[in-house]
Amino acid sequence: MITIFCLILLIWSIEGLCSDYDHENERKRDYRRAERRHKEMLEVMKNRKRVTRTLVRDKHGRIIAQETIEYYDDKPDFEIE
Repeated sequence: MITIFCLILLIWSIEGLCSDYDHENERKRDYRRAERRHKEMLEVMKNRKRVTRTLVRDKHGRIIAQETIEYYDDKPDFEIE
């Protein structure tokens, strides 16, 4: 009876250690996944553009519209030699 009780206690403690190890691995995977998402978002932000639309209506009811597109790019348009 005591041997069975000790065996059950041993198995239960080993299971607890394994679940702690699994939890630690899961946290590492979550951290790597968050880092990867952050890098992907930074890559998207590098290639993004900003669109500004301006609409004006004059006293006769005509609408004048202007659209400005600004690309955010780190590369210079020209090279200085």
